[in-house]
Amino acid sequence: MFILYQLYRKVRPRTIYFVLCFILILIIIYRYQIFNNEFNKPKIRGNVVLQGKIIKEPDVRDNNIKLTLETDKERVLITVARYPEYDYGDEIKISGELEEPVVFEDFNYKNYLRKDRIYSVMYYPKIEVLNKNHSYLFSFKDKIRQVIYKNMSSPQSSILGAMLLGDKNRMPNDLKEKLNKAGVRHITAVSGMQTLVQQILTN
Repeated sequence: MFILYQLYRKVRPRTIYFVLCFILILIIIYRYQIFNNEFNKPKIRGNVVLQGKIIKEPDVRDNNIKLTLETDKERVLITVARYPEYDYGDEIKISGELEEPVVFEDFNYKNYLRKDRIYSVMYYPKIEVLNKNHSYLFSFKDKIRQVIYKNMSSPQSSILGAMLLGDKNRMPNDLKEKLNKAGVRHITAVSGMQTLVQQILTN
């Protein structure tokens, strides 16, 4: 410790500051290169068979469901029909056309998925469930969801589902616009109650 203290006294604080900044820049460059190499490396395309696990809670929409599948090679966003339903943690095997996300004129869907390390998409593949997740916690959450949507009418059910369970995609677009105009759209963002529910279910 005495030697380090003497060394600190000899080295100017400004020099230490520049050294730390230089190290931080090197770390940022290194992490960027790793991320860029992962993004630019060749991806499998065409008809494939993949096996993996659903690593996020299914994103239920009006007409379909979005599943995030993690394989031993990459993450894939899968669009499937509303039924049958799949759960977080299910291990599945899929076969279908693996595609690159589309870049629209007014929206870069590819970059949007990139933030979640998703570089490929597949629409309505053939699915085989290899191992079903029988977590009672997620079953309990589904029961809460059923109670809300069966016993409450819209828009109350949509707002409560978004606040409590994070079901923002179940909200009709006209309701979202009304909330935006009223300046209360933030009530459907991640609330303390929703965060608590998510922590309980994922731990």
